[in-house]
Amino acid sequence: MRTEGTRFIPSRRRRHRHPSLNDNRFSPSLSLSSLSPHRRTRRPTPARGTEGLFFASLPPVGPQLASFSEAASSSLSVFSSTTTNMVSVAWIVGAASIVDFGIQLVGWAISSAMKTEKYYDLCGSGAFAAVAVSTFACTNGEPRAALATTALLAWAMRLGAFLVTRVHKDGGDKRFDGIKEDPATFGIYWFIQGIWVLVTAMPVILINANAVTQGPLRALDWIGFAIFAVGLTMETVADQQKRAFKADERNKGRYIDSGLWSVSRHPNYFGEITLWTGLSMVGLSGVAKYGAGEIIGCVLSPLLVTFLITQLSGIPLLEKSADERWGNEEAYQKYKRETPTLVPYIGGK
Repeated sequence: MRTEGTRFIPSRRRRHRHPSLNDNRFSPSLSLSSLSPHRRTRRPTPARGTEGLFFASLPPVGPQLASFSEAASSSLSVFSSTTTNMVSVAWIVGAASIVDFGIQLVGWAISSAMKTEKYYDLCGSGAFAAVAVSTFACTNGEPRAALATTALLAWAMRLGAFLVTRVHKDGGDKRFDGIKEDPATFGIYWFIQGIWVLVTAMPVILINANAVTQGPLRALDWIGFAIFAVGLTMETVADQQKRAFKADERNKGRYIDSGLWSVSRHPNYFGEITLWTGLSMVGLSGVAKYGAGEIIGCVLSPLLVTFLITQLSGIPLLEKSADERWGNEEAYQKYKRETPTLVPYIGGK
């Protein structure tokens, strides 16, 4: 302020106001503290209305985080155990393959050097037994694994003894005439036998490989074992009937049409398909829960056996040989018309 005489003349210096205020927006309710540039900004407290009710209704976060943590830990544990199980199963199947094809390789080498087929069936049935025993060694003696392995051993020993005795009694196997002299071609037959052993025994291999983590025996297991017993019995009886028929000198050069052979032209083959179907059912009961790979492994067993018997090395060869020997006989033609080829009573002629 400056004076001129007795008058006070206001200074032209402008007042300093808060930048956020002007004459029109100034409110007397503003306090000095609200104008301070260093004051702490505070969130407005929501009114106790619908917003308060909304936040109050939200569930607590702590239990949700705990549940999520437990679920994640459980999932990781299941994934880890599943991965470990897959690796162990792969190792066991690989070890079974080495045992199987190792036996075939040794058998082929010896048989090729000696130009004989007399060890072919012995190595085949022996490979089944070796695969069953070696994979069972990975178990803790669980009931399903013990029963399935015992069933496979019973079949392998019975069939092996029958085939080895027959080939030595007959002096050879006509299937290998002109083949056993060529090691390369002969080796193909041994390789095919190795595949046959591995794929056919796969239900038992998978049962033993997963034995520790399987559940108890179920109804499907007992149904499968019952079907296996029926098939094994039928195959055994049919083989014994044919052996007794051929041992009788009066039947020399004749075909058998009595006993089980009166209701099926190949009851022994039907028994073999049946018993492997039963073991496949046992395998599915034990390992189907592990995934598609195990299911396919179990199902392929009876399918391969059926294919080999009906399309490749079983029925086609025997039917061709029988037609060449007795095709001109009316009695044999009648037997063919009236007797099913495979399935008793209801099979196709």
